[in-house]
Amino acid sequence: MRAGRCEVLGCGTTVLLERHHNFGREREPWSSSHLVCACLCRAHHRAVTGRVGHGLDRELRSALQSAAVEELRRYVTAALAAKGSLALLFFDQDGTEWPANRRFGYVCEVADLNGVEPPSFGSWKEQARFER
Repeated sequence: MRAGRCEVLGCGTTVLLERHHNFGREREPWSSSHLVCACLCRAHHRAVTGRVGHGLDRELRSALQSAAVEELRRYVTAALAAKGSLALLFFDQDGTEWPANRRFGYVCEVADLNGVEPPSFGSWKEQARFER
């Protein structure tokens, strides 16, 4: 999550920002981590959560989920490497790539089993300070 502006490519809105939980809150504390959440303007947040009469922007939602799970994978892979473990792969034996929600669950499970903890929680401003 990049604080301070909407993360949707081409938007860049800096006012009325909202935190979007890309995978709901099922895998707390991972699902509320700044690695997994997105910082969105109000219009884009409504677009990915659904609005009455407007539907859901499934393509944008999928793109945000894929970006979030990749960010989380990089974090967990680095933590596992520091412990001498291998990198995480997201493919079945036949080469089929897993959907984002399956990848998210897998990364969280591997992290939990290996004692990897999510980065500390804090305000968006605190998180942005460390992401620069």
